[in-house]
Amino acid sequence: MMKLNPDSFWKRVDNILKEQNLSLRDLADGIGASMQSITAQHNRKCMPKTEQLLAMSRYLKVELEYLIVGKASRFTERIEKIAYACMKADEVDLKLVEKVLGIETPADVSES
Repeated sequence: MMKLNPDSFWKRVDNILKEQNLSLRDLADGIGASMQSITAQHNRKCMPKTEQLLAMSRYLKVELEYLIVGKASRFTERIEKIAYACMKADEVDLKLVEKVLGIETPADVSES
């Protein structure tokens, strides 16, 4: 079982907040928690409960795995590579995207 490291967890949260130009108050408001609770957790007095971790992940628009352990899933890494390639390309080859992701595009999307 993986144990959550409070120091590295809150460093990640601080970095994400900074990148998104948000404050701890914004985070507390965004997840429906009291500022007192978030401040106590931030000061490493306690870790967020599962429900708050999920809410933080949704509010900050980051994967829960990244929030907890600091790395994105392989699927997210693939998406980022595809997004980068699409920005560089004039056209997007849906068949190539399907192959990289290991998925099938619905017929109505691939025919347009």
